[in-house]
Amino acid sequence: MEFTHTLLYFSAEWCRPCKVMSKSVAEVVKDHPEWLVSKVDVEEQADFADGYNIKSLPTVILIDSEGTEVARIMGASSPADLRTELGV
Repeated sequence: MEFTHTLLYFSAEWCRPCKVMSKSVAEVVKDHPEWLVSKVDVEEQADFADGYNIKSLPTVILIDSEGTEVARIMGASSPADLRTELGV
């Protein structure tokens, strides 16, 4: 299967809003099997997170197949709000 988008979900174990966002991300991505999804722990992968200029948690970034960032959401969102913010 070829993926149409990559969704990067940046979080940390100690981040309470990240726990809320985890549920929203799980709800949204189950409707998008064509997306490659990666959860990134910013403490374990600090250099990777720095490369995406992550300044607050949680942060979700949606990248298209060309490598272009098409959406960036900072802070926790409900599944409905996350869908709207991602444009899906």
